[in-house]
Amino acid sequence: MPYALHVYVVPPGGGKVNVEHVFYGHSEDEADQLFETHADGCEFLGPAIAAGRVIEIVEEIESSEWPDKESLDAEAAPDPDAEEDEAGEQESGRDDPEED
Repeated sequence: MPYALHVYVVPPGGGKVNVEHVFYGHSEDEADQLFETHADGCEFLGPAIAAGRVIEIVEEIESSEWPDKESLDAEAAPDPDAEEDEAGEQESGRDDPEED
């Protein structure tokens, strides 16, 4: 089964997390290797790791939960049934993450 490694970056001083990286792999080691490779070149993630402001959670996932291009394209496509707000932007109907 595949794995998803969720890496949360905690802001300085704590508080609500506003950045998450997710690394997928056919094994935990593969997901971790992708994380390490990314962290080496990421100007945001690298310093957070050095400062101890990263929380890692790994989970075994179903193959169907591993995103592919087609599923992401479908998710990103505008919803033809969505209403437009006053600025002409579509409202997704999603809850505001600030309310959590």
